[in-house]
Amino acid sequence: MHSSTRKYLGLHVFLAVCVAAFFAWNVWRYSFLGDDGFIAFRFSKNLVEGHGLVYNPGERVEGYTQLLWVLALALGMKLGAPPEILANVLGIACGAGILLALLLLSRRVAPGAGLWIWVAPLCLAVNRSFCAWSTGGLETQSFALLVLLALSRFAREWDENARWPLGSGLLFAVATLSRPEGGLFCAAAGLLFAADVFVRRRRPFASLLLWSAPFVLLVGAHFLWRRDYYGFWLPNTFYVKVSGFWWEQSSVYLRLFIRDHLLLAVAPLLLFLAARGRAVYALFLISIALYTAYIIYIGGDRFEYRFMTPVLPLFYWLVQESLRILTELLERARALRSGGATAIAAVLAVGVAGTSALPLVRGFVPESGIAGIESVGEYAVLRSAEGKFFRRLVDEGYLRGDELIATRGAGAMPYYSGFPILDLHGLNDVVIAHMPIERRGVISHEKVATVEYVRERGAVLCNVLNRFVFDGNEEQYRTLMHPFFSEFHPYFPKPIRCVGALGKYIVFGTTLPEEEFQRVFARFDVIR
Repeated sequence: MHSSTRKYLGLHVFLAVCVAAFFAWNVWRYSFLGDDGFIAFRFSKNLVEGHGLVYNPGERVEGYTQLLWVLALALGMKLGAPPEILANVLGIACGAGILLALLLLSRRVAPGAGLWIWVAPLCLAVNRSFCAWSTGGLETQSFALLVLLALSRFAREWDENARWPLGSGLLFAVATLSRPEGGLFCAAAGLLFAADVFVRRRRPFASLLLWSAPFVLLVGAHFLWRRDYYGFWLPNTFYVKVSGFWWEQSSVYLRLFIRDHLLLAVAPLLLFLAARGRAVYALFLISIALYTAYIIYIGGDRFEYRFMTPVLPLFYWLVQESLRILTELLERARALRSGGATAIAAVLAVGVAGTSALPLVRGFVPESGIAGIESVGEYAVLRSAEGKFFRRLVDEGYLRGDELIATRGAGAMPYYSGFPILDLHGLNDVVIAHMPIERRGVISHEKVATVEYVRERGAVLCNVLNRFVFDGNEEQYRTLMHPFFSEFHPYFPKPIRCVGALGKYIVFGTTLPEEEFQRVFARFDVIR
């Protein structure tokens, strides 16, 4: 135990309890499952059941971007752990792991940092995005943890002048298999490594080759496997969601993120890092810059700050370091009386934590198609209920369970229903994924099937209102049957059909001719 830790042991314990309590409370407060998480669940389920890494059995389309997450959930399912529980348990554990990893990084970089090591963990423990996306059912925090571990390991290898590094290269490869964006962080480290080899000549070229080997071998092998298994070099989700530079949307996304975290007030503190020209500072800053440039290029994200969560630990750790350096500079300059420098920096630290916690107080106001955490969770609950209702229809003999459903929201409803699915935005369909975008719209949902293609695929039930099942009351029924909805979306066959079963309405379009429609829905009350 460092002497600074022994001196303030009581305060360290108090701050540890505060960080743990804030993190636990905010995770509990914002815990949810999003619809996209169930997409991974469905791939995992099909793998466990022997159908392969597919969304629909018999159709090889890579509708996921998180290979290791899908495999981890599949392993858990094989061992009997429900993915709805396991995904959030793993996410919360990874969120806690990030807090611990930051503490260890701080102690290594500045062994005498004292109480400053708690600034970054505290900022994250009170941050709405960090805590909420520790749940959600997605790989967000597992990816963020792998990125932090890889960058921290690289910084350690750099400081120790390791001639034959392997650890960070392997971690970058694993992070990239978790999400393709891991390659951006590896590129940031690679720039520093190349400068060390070719400019500073501190390490031999062979060490760069050795460092690159795990990434090239593992990620390269995955590319070859993907090409062989799915027929494309890139995942289908890339063709669906990445459609070129979109500044209009990304500017809104970043503006909201900067506004909600008061980053214009916090970011100037990073200037104090220049007083300590350490490689780890440059590494983190380059990583944040490259990743942010990528987010700008693709237009941001559909969900509230999910894509910015992986760089939050890097940013707040840099802010923490800048406050520590500021204190040292003031103390050495003797600009203030004893303890004055620390007091000023402590006030700034509390202020930074306050800016990080600001979204907890203000919440999130949806804008430009960006959905808040609450609405994402509520939608998944709705779709889960629909999926279970469709499964009940099969169990009670209303449907066979092999009818093709064309829908938006390809997560919870398909997962619980088990029906074959055509995602109208192309997640699991190569044809839709490679369609050109006619006009920019809701990010990641701009490509959409044509009604001709829906007819070609023979969809029995086609999504009309982004949901299928409604309570059986007359007022809601009259609203649904309003002529406005007949022209609301271009991709479903007209007219709207409505059938009743088990006390609920199902509203949809269909490609079935009337005679076939009457046969398939013979047990339903055909209302329209």
